[in-house]
Amino acid sequence: MGWVDRLLSRFKIQTKVLLLVLPFILSITAVGVTGILASGLLQSRMAISNDVSASLRGFKDVYAAMIGFLDQTTEENRALVFERLGEQRAALDAARARLTPRSEGWAELDSASTALAAIDGRMDDLWALHADEARLEADIKDALGVIATSQTDLLTAAIAFDTSFRSQEDDAKQKLRDVQKILSATSFVAALGDAFAARKDDIEGYQQLTAAIGDLKVHQKLLPIALPKNSKSLAKAYSASTKALMALVDDKAHPPENIQKILDTFAQFKTLKEPLEAAATVKMQAVSTTFEQLGASLAKAGFVMQDTRHLTEAIYLTRIALAEFMLDRSSEKQSTLATNLAECRKALFALSATAGVLAFAGEQSAKLAPSFDRIEQAAAELVGATGKRAQQFQAATAEVDHIGKELSLFADLQQSAAGRQSQDANMLSVGAMALGVIIALVSGAALVLTLKGPIGQITQAMRNLAGGMLDTAVGNQNRADEIGEMARALDVFKTNAKAKIVLEQLSEQERAAADAERERNEVDKSRRDAEIAFAVDALAGALDAMAKGRLTCTIETPFAPALDKLRTDFNAAVAGLRQTLVEIRITSSAIQGSGRHLADGAKALQSNRAASRVARRNGRDRRPDRRHDPQGGGPGGQCQPNGLPRQAGRRSVHRRRG
Repeated sequence: MGWVDRLLSRFKIQTKVLLLVLPFILSITAVGVTGILASGLLQSRMAISNDVSASLRGFKDVYAAMIGFLDQTTEENRALVFERLGEQRAALDAARARLTPRSEGWAELDSASTALAAIDGRMDDLWALHADEARLEADIKDALGVIATSQTDLLTAAIAFDTSFRSQEDDAKQKLRDVQKILSATSFVAALGDAFAARKDDIEGYQQLTAAIGDLKVHQKLLPIALPKNSKSLAKAYSASTKALMALVDDKAHPPENIQKILDTFAQFKTLKEPLEAAATVKMQAVSTTFEQLGASLAKAGFVMQDTRHLTEAIYLTRIALAEFMLDRSSEKQSTLATNLAECRKALFALSATAGVLAFAGEQSAKLAPSFDRIEQAAAELVGATGKRAQQFQAATAEVDHIGKELSLFADLQQSAAGRQSQDANMLSVGAMALGVIIALVSGAALVLTLKGPIGQITQAMRNLAGGMLDTAVGNQNRADEIGEMARALDVFKTNAKAKIVLEQLSEQERAAADAERERNEVDKSRRDAEIAFAVDALAGALDAMAKGRLTCTIETPFAPALDKLRTDFNAAVAGLRQTLVEIRITSSAIQGSGRHLADGAKALQSNRAASRVARRNGRDRRPDRRHDPQGGGPGGQCQPNGLPRQAGRRSVHRRRG
């Protein structure tokens, strides 16, 4: 293999690597291109699968929107359904754009798109059915409004019709009660007069009248109301007689002549009996006439009211059945509604037969009968429309399920195709990788052969030079490649190493001289440090002695010339301080002597004052015997306790004070 080394030694290592690595790079490039192609195919399949998956998820939204539209058929929900359908149509078109008519799954996507278009048509049909239902609901609502209004008007008119006859009946009954009041007033006064005439004595008669006064007042008040307007004079005469009778009864004296007056008053009441009975008869005749006229009318009003109530009850039941039908538009609810409408028609026919030519009955019958027919017809059409809408929705739901199945089948086909393409790409990649490995092994072997030997020689020469063997020969300096450059550089390194040894020897000599100079400097520094330490210790000892009060201490040992001035200054300061303290002591002694003299004088003065006070007390005690005192006669011969005359004693005291 030497020829390979000689051949390759003419080229740079970079060129060698490129020549040997190029086949490996080509194989790797082939693998990469294969992977890119496979990745592109897989990405395309994944994009299609994602579109289909999005469509499958989206159709759930479509189904939910359809449910919402069926539950609440509004323009907003309809727009939402078409929006969801548009989104799914766009997703399917995007998936179809990535395929060709010959691609797998094209038929399934085409079938799903067709079914999606059919759903659009179903939704249009559902919206048209909703429009019909809205029209029918409006028709029912309008008819129901007419029925409700007619129901109220009919009941009001029937009540008014019945009330008109009932008021006449009540008026006749009131007249009967008036007749009874008139006859009761007449009979009460007649019975009271008979009882008074049959009295045992006057006292019993007055007692009867007193007990009847309350009832008599009631009849007095009721009679004017009960009498006809043309008989008011009778009421006045009855009232006048009543007042006269009450005045006689209230007279507590009860004179005998009042008895005759009372009897005369009852005689006046008897004259009113026939006119009052005649007035009652007139009213009774009017009542009889009224009842004769009202007999047939009251019966008819009762029948009309009964049939009206029957019709209104039937209408109420119909309205309830209609409300239930609007909530559940089933055949059962429609049948119930039809039954109630038939009952309404029967009740309306019965009312028409009973009411006859009454205006309100004919008018409301003309409104109600067509309304019943409109509701029944609209309900039947609503049942049909609801059934059609359910069928359309079920068909749309079936088409959504069909689309889901087609898209699931398409996804399975795409997964299968992606698996086959992935397998082919893997086989191609494995082949390219095997070829690349073989080329790499061959290239590596050639590269090792051409680089291992020369590099080993250079490495051994570098080890020898590193070990200090500077006489080692460096070969391969004549090569043209990098190994030759390394050999030549190594030879330069060897030359530099030799020069470095010479420089190191010179450097060692200079380092020794520097070490000697540093040692001398250290000796000088140690000496100076010792001198400073001695001076510091001496000053510290002297200062400590001063602090203890020994002012005679001085530093006698000289310091180094540079520090000796500290010693002389300290000694001078100690001497000055000592002299100052001596002067302070002398001054203090003088001050103390003066203080003692002042203290003695003060004590003597205090003693003299005490003795003077004692002498004065003693003189007062001995005054009667002073003339015969053997110490001196007469008043001028008195002495102080200390044997001195008083004047002399005082002068002595003054002198001591001075």
